[in-house]
Amino acid sequence: VIALSDGVWTAGERGGNPINLLEIVQGFPITLSAKAYADDILAHAMRHEQGRPNDDLTVVVFRVGGLDVDNVRRLNMSVPIPPQVYNSWD
Repeated sequence: VIALSDGVWTAGERGGNPINLLEIVQGFPITLSAKAYADDILAHAMRHEQGRPNDDLTVVVFRVGGLDVDNVRRLNMSVPIPPQVYNSWD
């Protein structure tokens, strides 16, 4: 499952070089991790925006894989928090 903000959907339009998300996603190998999917889509969007996005570029990818050896599915998630936020928690 891939969720994108409108900034990703419209990346490159103002410069006349719109992103082709279908082509990008269809080119991914099936073994690619969710993080790699998200990173690659974001990198494409940034290139189409020439490194200066006009809107936010948000990509969320959720990938369901097979069961682990113990028949339990696990969810891993990472959300970076800038120091100015977590330093204010004191």
